[in-house]
Amino acid sequence: DWTNNPAWVLYDLLTNPRYGLGRDISPENVDKFGFYAVAQYCDQLVDDGNGGKEPRFTFNGVINTRSEAYSVLTMLAGAFRGMLHFGMGTIIATQDSPADPKRQFNTSNVIDGVFTYEGSAMKARHSVVLVSWNDPTDSYRANIEVVDDPEMIAMFGWRPKDLSAM
Repeated sequence: DWTNNPAWVLYDLLTNPRYGLGRDISPENVDKFGFYAVAQYCDQLVDDGNGGKEPRFTFNGVINTRSEAYSVLTMLAGAFRGMLHFGMGTIIATQDSPADPKRQFNTSNVIDGVFTYEGSAMKARHSVVLVSWNDPTDSYRANIEVVDDPEMIAMFGWRPKDLSAM
């Protein structure tokens, strides 16, 4: 069967014995129902920017080079804002998607009423992202899209980060 849902593509790479990790990982060691929940979120229709609808996340790529399995799996999980982790003998897919808050903080659960604020290191702050991607409207040729944040540029200057979109 064919799919462009990145959750099922990832599941297939984990469990297929011919071209995936199926000789080392059995389907019983993969949380199929967790992948199902992620796949449903990927398939939800969102605006495509042209007045139509499209699935939230799709994977239309080719894996044509040898690479470490962990790198390929991590890259593919990134296609749906997700990650893989291992727990209780099972590979579990999680995803950054909207959810109910797990805990609320207010003055009743803060010691001495004092909050401690922390920020990120300066080298971790970027004002511009250079996104490399394959443009389907241009025969999937490599393209670079520059995404900048004028407020961040005004505060920190031109601090680029390279990102490869799958």
